Amino acid sequence: MSEKQPQADHRSRPTGEAFKTFMQEGWAPRAADLPDLTDGAASAAHRRAALSEEFLGERLVIPAGGFKVRSNDTDYVFRPHTAFAYLTGLGSDREPDAVLVLEPLSEGGHESTLYFRPLAGRETDEFFADSRVGEFWSVPARRWRAPRKNLA
Repeated sequence: MSEKQPQADHRSRPTGEAFKTFMQEGWAPRAADLPDLTDGAASAAHRRAALSEEFLGERLVIPAGGFKVRSNDTDYVFRPHTAFAYLTGLGSDREPDAVLVLEPLSEGGHESTLYFRPLAGRETDEFFADSRVGEFWSVPARRWRAPRKNLA
């Protein structure tokens, strides 16, 4: 038989106003420019055009998918749905909960728009308290300011 292990002291994060003020102030300004297109963006544009020809006049919605919980507070490494990666050129570990929408045009074809979860405002608790989407925990350079239209 094994000995009973002592329980860890479960501490909650500070919630006082002084802590919130400390966490929300003093950050460098966010970059307003969009990141460069990926190497796969040109190929993905051809794939979207081929898909568009197959579904004239229909709105197409292709989700990337979201995080999958591994154990309580730990997620598996994010992997977007294959169709989303194929049609956008965005590969692994990129943009959970994103959605590609192909909106039909009256003259034929589709307009492609990518929608992403917006960055948490620095004045919110989500900025530093949510390890899934808070900018404090994630890499802000990878997060686009959605939506982005007319992908190359």
